[in-house]
Order: sequence, then C-alpha cells, then structure tokens
Amino acid sequence: MSETPKRILVIDDDDSIRLFIRRVLERQRCEVLEARNGDEGIRMYRENLPDLVLLDLYMPEKDGLETLRELRKETPPPRVVTMSGGGPKYDVTILQSARFLGSHSALVKPFSIGELLELVRGMLEGGPPSAPA
Repeated sequence: MSETPKRILVIDDDDSIRLFIRRVLERQRCEVLEARNGDEGIRMYRENLPDLVLLDLYMPEKDGLETLRELRKETPPPRVVTMSGGGPKYDVTILQSARFLGSHSALVKPFSIGELLELVRGMLEGGPPSAPA
C-alpha cells in the first residue's frame, strides 16, 4: 500500500470476517476500524472519515443496502466496496443492486487474501480495478 497509512472501515456482523480483514490489512500498514452493524458503521464513518469502507450486505437489523444508501448521502460520500456470499434472503445478485446504489466495487465471499489486497489497493489508488467485480 502507500507510504501514508490508510484508514479502512469494515462493517460486517461476522466477527471472523472482520478479524480476517483486520489481520490482512494491518500487515499492509492500514488502520482498520470495525463495526458490527449498519448504525455503528455510519456513526464510525462520520467520526473517522475513513479512506475506504468494506460493507457486508447481509446483516441483521439494518442490512447493507440500507446502510449503503445512508452512507452515499454523507459529505464526503465514502468509497465503498460491498461484500456478500448471499444469505437466506438474498442471492449474490444483491452485489449488482449495490453497484447500482453507489458501491464502487464488490467482493464475493469467500474471498482470498490476494483478492482482498488487489481490490483494496486498486480502490486506495484512486479507482476500482479494471476487471469487473
């Protein structure tokens, strides 16, 4: 990653996913903030203005699409990567809906360390990778 540490907010209700992402990104000298739900994530975004938000779409209470809609209204609006492996209510096409609502890119769970790093690097360098998500 770049010389200046980047701040990344991970919003996911799954403790193991947040821990995995934290460990991978901290090795790249990123500061990782964690939120367990959409409301907590929105509050943390406002307080910290991270460089990038990694947002799970399937969460109880406030789902990722609702959280994404609220985040896109913020000033400045965040760069958002949505994540999903589907769930009881959704299939993976929810990632396409998220792109329509303003997500910059997407990760399909489960994803590898390499996939995570490639996408995060691309997003932090100014845009999504050239390959479609």
